[in-house]
Amino acid sequence: MRIAFPSGTRNLPTDRNPLTIKQGGSQVATGLVTLTMTTYTVPALRRAELVVTISGIVQVAQAAGQNGLVVVTVTGQAASSPAIRFLGGAPIQTADWRQTGTIYLAAGDQVQTQVLNAAGVGSIVADGAAFIVEYDA
Repeated sequence: MRIAFPSGTRNLPTDRNPLTIKQGGSQVATGLVTLTMTTYTVPALRRAELVVTISGIVQVAQAAGQNGLVVVTVTGQAASSPAIRFLGGAPIQTADWRQTGTIYLAAGDQVQTQVLNAAGVGSIVADGAAFIVEYDA
């Protein structure tokens, strides 16, 4: 028998059957490319709370008009945030990282970490990691 809302002191949603998920990935973006480091989609009848971290470093200097972007995208979000931007002319070893606050997702929502690089000789090494607590809806 499944009890939807248990009585007592442990009646918060995160206390009902939580599952911890950790994802991480790394990509090297050279030339005109978009690469995905991590993807997480909340399963049916579940919810999730997560924190996402992204980082990037210029491995080969960006050309004058070449821009790069390391980004977190969330389903239904009008603009991506946070994002790391490497502008044209960025020298070797230019690095940065960002971390989200807690993101709350419902069933079917998706979060991705991606690296995008414009055409040119420069390359970016990017990392993305998601730390997720998934629980019954």
